[in-house]
Amino acid sequence: FEVIVVDNASTDKTANMVNTKFSRVRLIRNKRNLGYAKANNQAAKVAKGNYILLLNYDILIKKGYIQNLIDFIKGRKSAGAVAAKLINPDMSTQYYYHRRFPNFLSFASSLIENYLKHKTPFSENYFMLNEKFDTEMELEQAATSALIIKRNILKKIGGLFDKNLPLFFNDTDLSKRIINSGFKILLAPEIKIVHLKSRTTNLIDPFVIREELFISMLYYFKKHRQIISYLMAKTNIIILLIILLMLNFVNLSKSYLGISRKNTKKYIKKQVTIILSVVLEKRLISSF
Repeated sequence: FEVIVVDNASTDKTANMVNTKFSRVRLIRNKRNLGYAKANNQAAKVAKGNYILLLNYDILIKKGYIQNLIDFIKGRKSAGAVAAKLINPDMSTQYYYHRRFPNFLSFASSLIENYLKHKTPFSENYFMLNEKFDTEMELEQAATSALIIKRNILKKIGGLFDKNLPLFFNDTDLSKRIINSGFKILLAPEIKIVHLKSRTTNLIDPFVIREELFISMLYYFKKHRQIISYLMAKTNIIILLIILLMLNFVNLSKSYLGISRKNTKKYIKKQVTIILSVVLEKRLISSF
């Protein structure tokens, strides 16, 4: 196996540790955080194998499972990619990572569930909450936490991740392009990998996260010609953000999409900036 590690400007000496203790690993060190998509693209560009395995750092994988993934995808000519079954540390099935393709209703319902903690039939379908993931099945949007892809497929679909989707919707777009090219994304239910759900996004400015989410979602809908979802999403996001801004301005609310208010002046300014970024569909806060 060839192992490639991309360090996105970490500050905890991880890169030095990899360089010292794992001499066979190819280490790519970035001077700044380029985001998830660009970092993975760097690794894919220099990879030489027939298969590319995307493996996030918060994964616990048993010995032999990588070979099992290779054997699984080799035996299925129709598969362009294969995903492992994700489980929690207590061995229960992990949800919210393998999903169906989004539309406006599923996106809106996911926001409702995330911020209001209320499930809807749309969110249950979108997040596949009624699936057990215990049999081989086709997936629409596969989590890239542990996903193996045939290298020749990437050449046919224009590469790994779209650089315009640095944090969000890059896995969705990748899955869409694989399926649109005529190949399947399959689940390998017997290959169970523990996903610790470490969230590096927690280290990023929460306003950057919200901006990236909205801009990437609109870009995805436009790219894949989901015009109705695009128009409805853009209109409703702007209305929602204006309402939240007004509630915060008159001091009727002290939070903004899960972000607690600290410095009122900066807080209001960033809310206005995000509204402008959605209207213009341009990143005004994020540097990714």
